[in-house]
Amino acid sequence: MSPQAIIEEFAAAFASSLDTGRGDFAYERLHPVVVARYGVDFCRAYVDREVVLISDYTIVGPVSGPTPQPFTTPTGDVTVDVYTAPVTFTFQGQQVDATGAFALVDGVVHWFTTCR
Repeated sequence: MSPQAIIEEFAAAFASSLDTGRGDFAYERLHPVVVARYGVDFCRAYVDREVVLISDYTIVGPVSGPTPQPFTTPTGDVTVDVYTAPVTFTFQGQQVDATGAFALVDGVVHWFTTCR
């Protein structure tokens, strides 16, 4: 299966999981670099407070990449091969157009965000 197909499959599962109002799948699929940068508790709270409010998450264009992208973590710098794709979703009644960022970890798609 191509990276495009794998990432599109992930996006459908991500959207479906958010329809349940629970953040377990979204949290479990956060890229490990994200969790390392912001912390387990902070990211879990962010997912449970904000990410679960997302609906209609859809990839609306081609997946591109991978492109090596550096990240700084508490244990040092890490470079990750990142795929991107244009996405759209609804958050608190507003349509949002954004760029989704994804990476494969042992063949499994994980996503990137800024926990806040």
